[in-house]
Amino acid sequence: MRLHNLPLLVVVALATMGVLCRPQYAALIPNGDNVDGYPAVGHTNDAGGGDRNAFGKDFSSAGSWTVALCKLDSDGDGLTNGQELGDPCCVWVKGTTPNQTVALSNPGLTGSTRDRALATSVTCPDGSPAASLYASSWLVSGIVAGVLAATL
Repeated sequence: MRLHNLPLLVVVALATMGVLCRPQYAALIPNGDNVDGYPAVGHTNDAGGGDRNAFGKDFSSAGSWTVALCKLDSDGDGLTNGQELGDPCCVWVKGTTPNQTVALSNPGLTGSTRDRALATSVTCPDGSPAASLYASSWLVSGIVAGVLAATL
C-alpha cells in the first residue's frame, strides 16, 4: 500500500468505528434505534458523537438503563425518559421489545415530545397507571414551589 493512501484509510476506519459503536449504545435503552428522526438519542448531534444532551449525560452517569433513569425527566418536558422511549412502567429488559414501539420521542430534547395520552395510557404490571410515575414528582415539585412561594 502506498503511504499517500494512509490518510484515506484512517478516515474510513474512524468513520466505521462510529457506525459500529452507535448500535452498541442503542441496544442499551428501550427503542434506542427506533426514535424517528433521532438515530443518536443521547447526543446533541443527530448523527451521533460529540456533545451529549441531557439524557446522554444522565445515561452516562447511570451507566445503564435503570429504574431511576427511566423515571427521570432528563429534558424537563413533563414526560419521564421511560414514557418517551416506550417503557412507561420502567420494566424493560435489554434484548426484549419495549411496551410501546411507536410515536416515541427523544428524552434529551425538550422539543421532542410524544403524545402525552399515549405515553400515560398504560397500566403497569403492578396495576398502577404509568402516569403516576411522573405525576407524583410533579405533584411534589408543585407542593414545594407552593410552600416556597407562600413563605417568601
